[in-house]
Amino acid sequence: RQFAAAWEAERRPLHLLINNAGVFTIGAPRAETADGFELHMGSNHLGHFLLTLSLLPALRRGAEQLAAAAAAGAASAPASCRCRVVTVSSSFHSLARGGISLTDPHLRRPGAYNADLAYAQSKLANILFTRELRRRLAASDPHLAPGVLALHPGLVCTGVARDLPALMRAAYYAIMGRILLNCMQGARASIYCATSASAPAAAAPTCGFINSTCRPLLPAPVAQDDAAALWLWRWSAEQVGLDPALDLPEP
Repeated sequence: RQFAAAWEAERRPLHLLINNAGVFTIGAPRAETADGFELHMGSNHLGHFLLTLSLLPALRRGAEQLAAAAAAGAASAPASCRCRVVTVSSSFHSLARGGISLTDPHLRRPGAYNADLAYAQSKLANILFTRELRRRLAASDPHLAPGVLALHPGLVCTGVARDLPALMRAAYYAIMGRILLNCMQGARASIYCATSASAPAAAAPTCGFINSTCRPLLPAPVAQDDAAALWLWRWSAEQVGLDPALDLPEP
C-alpha cells in the first residue's frame, strides 16, 4: 500500500508491472503473513492483487501516454506497444484439482494444510485473477486488457527446498539440478510477456496464459472457470479491504 501510494502521489505513469514475488515452503509447517493470511496465498496472490489494483490509475496513465505517442507516430511507441501486467504463475496450478477451497481458502482447518496444495492454490489464483482482470478491463479499458498476462516460467532453480532436512535437500538438488532452469533461462517467459509486441495477441485464445517456451497454453480446466474467477476477485477484495468494483465494475 505504501509503495502504491508513493507512486500515485507523484502522478507517475506506469507501463509495466511484473508480479513475481512468491514463496513455496516445501517441508515447512503452515505459516501466516503479518496480516494473518496463509503464507502462500498472501504472498503469491493477495499481495499481487492489492498492488495491481492500487496501481491501476498509474497503468491507465501509462496506457494513455503510449496511445498518444503512437497516434503522434513516435517510433518508440508503435501501435502494438501496450502496457503490461504480467503475473508469474506455474503449471503447478493444475494440482489444485478441486479449485480453491471456498470455505477454507487459508487452509486453517486441522489436517487441511500441505505445502503443495497451498502453493497450487496460490498459482491457480494467479491465473484466475488474470482472467477476471482481463474480462473487466475489456469492458472499461480495452486498450489495457490484452496486456494482462500470466505465465509458467518452467522449473527454475530457486531456494524452494531450503526448509527440507539436509539430506533431503541434497537429494532434491542432486536429482532436480539436472532439469532445473537457471535464473536467466527462467526469466525468458517473463521477458517475452513484458516486451514482445506479439505476446498480447498470441495469448488471447488462452485468456492470457503463456508457457515457459513463450507459447500460448491453455491452463488446466480448473483455471478456466469464470465463476471461480469472479468469486476469487470478490473474496480477494474483501481480504485486502478494497471495494470489489474499484473502477472495474462487472461487465
